[in-house]
Amino acid sequence: MNRIGFIGLGNMGQGMATNLLDNGVKLTVFTRSKDKISSMEQKGANGAYTLEELTNNSDIIFTCLPDTKTSLEIITGKEGILSYSDDKKIIVDHSTVDLSTSKKCFEFVTSKGSDFLDAPISGGPTGANDGSLSIMVGGDEKSYKSALKYFKMMGTTVKHMGESG
Repeated sequence: MNRIGFIGLGNMGQGMATNLLDNGVKLTVFTRSKDKISSMEQKGANGAYTLEELTNNSDIIFTCLPDTKTSLEIITGKEGILSYSDDKKIIVDHSTVDLSTSKKCFEFVTSKGSDFLDAPISGGPTGANDGSLSIMVGGDEKSYKSALKYFKMMGTTVKHMGESG
């Protein structure tokens, strides 16, 4: 069974993570706000208070971050996700970022021996809360298939669009 991590519990991420929990996923969550972590713990999530803790307890890590800078910091930074583990991971980025950011993340993650899926979402906070997002995924097909059941817990329209980017 995959260990699932979720980073970013803002307007979109909180609903997405809650849908995973509501579907029985054993979920570890991390965000900068300890109050948001605590709130998710009350819903049944395992709270991680550092990126290292989340990384070491997750095989597939979903991110839904507020901006390009934060995405790059969390995914490719010196103290980012993969700085804490040499184990192969699947990193899925749902953040609203530009194509060059997704390509940088893909190149970095794959150079570390893990897989990266860019997975933009459409549907807003309402779609995130009710599990009706549209999720368009780019990246390795095997990794896509590994994450597909989780995508389906967060969205009603899920499409593999081909390679990353």
